[in-house]
Amino acid sequence: MRYNIIDVARKAGVSKSTVSRVLNNQPHVNIETKKKIYQAIQELGFQPSPYARSIVWGKTKTVGLLVPNLRSSFYVEIVEGIVDEISNHDYGLLLYKSEGKDEKLLKRVFPQGRTDGIITITPRFREQSFVDAFKNEQPFVLINHRNTQIDAPFVCFNNFKGGYMAGKYLLDLGHRRIACFSGRLTSQSTRDRFEGFRKALEDGGVQLEEYWNKVKEVHFGDSISEIIGKWVKEKRIPTAIFAYNDLTAMEIIAVLREANLSVPGEVSVMGFDNIRMSAFSRPSLTTVNQSMETIGKTGAGMLLTLIQGVTLDKNKVTIEPELIIRDSCDKPKSRRNV
Repeated sequence: MRYNIIDVARKAGVSKSTVSRVLNNQPHVNIETKKKIYQAIQELGFQPSPYARSIVWGKTKTVGLLVPNLRSSFYVEIVEGIVDEISNHDYGLLLYKSEGKDEKLLKRVFPQGRTDGIITITPRFREQSFVDAFKNEQPFVLINHRNTQIDAPFVCFNNFKGGYMAGKYLLDLGHRRIACFSGRLTSQSTRDRFEGFRKALEDGGVQLEEYWNKVKEVHFGDSISEIIGKWVKEKRIPTAIFAYNDLTAMEIIAVLREANLSVPGEVSVMGFDNIRMSAFSRPSLTTVNQSMETIGKTGAGMLLTLIQGVTLDKNKVTIEPELIIRDSCDKPKSRRNV
């Protein structure tokens, strides 16, 4: 026989609301009453379902998460940080992949009563109206987002500083012929990263040549090999290449190897993100650490605080970058014909 909270209350000789307060760890219930309720629960074998808990307690103990995709190690590592944090507080996760349809999915997949709060991992969330729609229903936190025009709690990475650190490091090694493979500049985080990199070059007296400045889906998609092949054919090979993420950097290393160009002997390659596999590439990848798990844990912690009805100390949190020096970058060793 399946028992419910009313059965527990009847057996313990207390009200349903008193049982609810005990199960939800709320104060103002004396120890003897608690003992009666716990004994009733044990004798009945009572286990509340998440749905019943949502109705009776007003809590589902579930966090909704909207993530662009799970193909990227970047997103996977953020999700791991979120899961670690919420599981420590006995919360579950309801996850949906948005595949670029973030704002259209939100109201459909996370209606009121299904989750206690929502996290979105997205650099493209633009509409204040979608945030406002949830304000009176459940807390809302944005991760990997820095749109100052949207009034919502968010945690992001200092992409501008990270890009600047990458550019300065290559300059400090002595590189002046530097190429850049950037992500879509419609993304605020990617644009900040690129602008930081370009500013570092300008501060060092180096202009990023248009010939070596490549933007995803404008100059390259699956054609990195074609771009580098053209550089080789025209004998205009940079001494260093900065890639907007580690996966692109590792692809560049593979293409350079196929073109019989050594890394870092002839071309240094620098990535961004510090995904786990970057340490195991050959050569191991010099990169900028975003600490994705930290971002995930921080965002989840913010949401759990809001779920408890507590005001955040900081509504907008920025995680600072760290330069990770490995083997894929070195001083330029040779001159090439232009």
